[in-house]
Formats: sequence, C-alpha cells, structure tokens
Amino acid sequence: MNNRRSVEFLSYREFAVDYAPKQDYVIILKEEIIVILDNFSSHKAKDTAIQRNIFKYPRDKQNNLVLFDDVGSYPTPNGFKRRWIEDSIECNENEEEIYEIIKKAFLDKIRAGVDVPTYPQFRNMNSQFLNPIKKEEEPYLIREENANIKEIELIEEIGRDIFEETGERIKLRVCITGPIELYLGEFGGRNYFDILKNLSKSIDRFAKNSILNKKQIFTHTISIDEPSIGLNPEINFSSEEIAEALSLATEGINVDTEIHLHSSIYYKTICEVEGIDVIGVETASDMKRIRTIDKDYLERYDKFLRVGIARTDISSLSAEINEKYDINVWMNTDSLWKVFESESVKNIRDRLNYAYREFGDLIRYVGPDCGLGSWPSQEMAFQLLKTVRTAIDIFRKDFNKMDEMA
Repeated sequence: MNNRRSVEFLSYREFAVDYAPKQDYVIILKEEIIVILDNFSSHKAKDTAIQRNIFKYPRDKQNNLVLFDDVGSYPTPNGFKRRWIEDSIECNENEEEIYEIIKKAFLDKIRAGVDVPTYPQFRNMNSQFLNPIKKEEEPYLIREENANIKEIELIEEIGRDIFEETGERIKLRVCITGPIELYLGEFGGRNYFDILKNLSKSIDRFAKNSILNKKQIFTHTISIDEPSIGLNPEINFSSEEIAEALSLATEGINVDTEIHLHSSIYYKTICEVEGIDVIGVETASDMKRIRTIDKDYLERYDKFLRVGIARTDISSLSAEINEKYDINVWMNTDSLWKVFESESVKNIRDRLNYAYREFGDLIRYVGPDCGLGSWPSQEMAFQLLKTVRTAIDIFRKDFNKMDEMA
C-alpha cells in the first residue's frame, strides 16, 4: 500500500495499461472511478485487472451497462436561422444570444437524460473546421494554438452554470469532422495524400485542444465524424491510406475516441487504427446491418461499438407517414409527431435488445443514428431523446432482473 497512487488523476488508458496490472490491489474510494473502471479501452487490460483482483464489477451494473450519447447537431430555436447562428459564432458577434442558444440546447440534452451529451452543433460540419484551417500559411495544417472549437469555450462556461444548478459533473462528447470528410469537400476524388495527412494532423490538434478536465465538466468522448467512408464512390484512397490518415487524426488522444460512420463496410480498416476505441454505426432503420460486423474481429482488436437505436432520417419517416395516412405532413406539421409511432419506446428498446443479443458488452454507447439538426423543432428533438432515455432505462431494468435470476 505504500506505493499506492491516487487513482483519481489517472486517465482510462494510463490506469488500465500502465498501473492496474502492476499492482496487487487498489482501494476505490470514489464512485466516479468505478465508472471509469467499467469503461476500459482494452479488453486485455480489463481482464488482467479482474484476474488480479484489482477491482470487481459492481453487483448492480445498471448504470454502467451502456451509455446514452447523441451525435451533435440540433434544431435551431424558433425565430433563428442557422446561417445567422453560424455567422455570429464565426465573427464573435451577438455573444449573449449565442450563449443562451447553446446553453438551452445543451440543457435540453441533459434534461432529456443523455449521459454523454455532445456540444450542440449548429454550424456546417465542414466549414466549421475548414475555414480556420485554410487561413493558415502551411496548406491545410492549422497551428496548435488556433485549433479551437468556439462552442467548447462556451460549453466550459455553461458547464459551470449547470454544475451550480445540478451539482453533477458533466461528461462531454465532442464531435469533430474527420479528415476524409473534409478532404472530399475540398478535393472530391483527386488523390493528394500529403494534404490529407495535413488535414489529419489538424483534426488531431482540434481534438487535443477540446479535452476539458474541470471540476464541473470533462471531455469523456471525442468523436470523429466520417459519414462518407463506405458510401462515397469518390474516395480514391486505399484502405492503408485511410487507416494512416485516421491514425494521425487520433494520435495520443487520452479519452474514449469514437468514429461515427454511416456504413460499416470499412470497419476492419477502422480496427487497424490504434487510436480509435469505438466504432459508431447507423442501424436503427434496419438492425440486421449490425450483423455485417464480426464480433470476434472487434474483440481481437479491442474495439467497442456505438449503435444507433433511434431513426433520425426525418425525410424518410415523413414519407412513411404520408403514405400510411395519405396526408402531407409538411402542410400540417402537427402530423409530424406521428413519427413517434415508429420511434416508440417499445421499438427503440427492441432494437437495443437485438443489438445487445448480438454483441453484448462490446456495445459501449447507444443513441439516435445521427444528428437532429434536420428535425423540424427542438421540441420534437427533445422528445426523441427522452424516448430513447426511457427505452434504455427499461432495458437496464430488464437486464438487471435477468442478471439477478442467473
């Protein structure tokens, strides 16, 4: 016990890989550390820790079974245009209004029950990062001191206000557009690998500068958004080049690092990227898609999943309502609330049950498939998040009952 270190200040990986396997035991005094222990990035490190009796799973695993997060974007408030919000953030104008807009949206996510809320993304996912990157002297490589997400600076302030109100430390998720997506937006199908690598290094700098560790808020997850991988035929980089680019973009990030995909086609390539811990896939419209992923392959590379369990494709959902009821929901927007016939607590819970039967504790995060920025109102987006929360809670209770009976 004389050489026991304070666990409180260890990162996930530092504790799992460097510290826990070398100790005979460790006394856990803080509940927060139990949560961290149940979210190791490495299966091997976790198994080693259990075998050496360094810690045991809590008997009640309800709060650690899966974490509820969201992808990021959110509808604008009534009376505000997205372009006005974007321009105000870019130009540091209308600061009081912007603060309140972001605070309200972030509070919506917390009050809906999101465990790891993403900062509300109101800006275009490409220009938000490309605009500051392109201002630099070296092509597509931003200086470290300039790689800042303005919303994170605001969220740090907002976190203080929320902490004073709730007394709970906030787990923050940060979404950052990935290098492949940014590259496609600039160059399409042309292949300039050196520029792609510079973009990757820039993204890594944005990520590192977004890691907060304050009393009231800390960065729990970094998510690299790569919706085009596996879908866009213009991608002319090899699997090896994609893996190298993503490795550069996630180098040395010491929090949970996720990649958000719309297709699982390249999941084996992603598994080669050491810096990525979690592979996020959209599956809510057809849960059978998840079966394209080999569970054993994930375990071999110590990877986890983030599974979409609520649909966010509002255009398709609207078309289904129109066909079912022979109406035009865009002429009578009250009818849009019928989307919750499809996105009901039961259907969302059933999707989570299906995913858990397939992958068990390899599922680390669940939530809506994608962002909610295209949804018609904040009220509807809030309702979807609340519905997901209820479905997860029912799933957890059912799981604990089964665990007690076993």
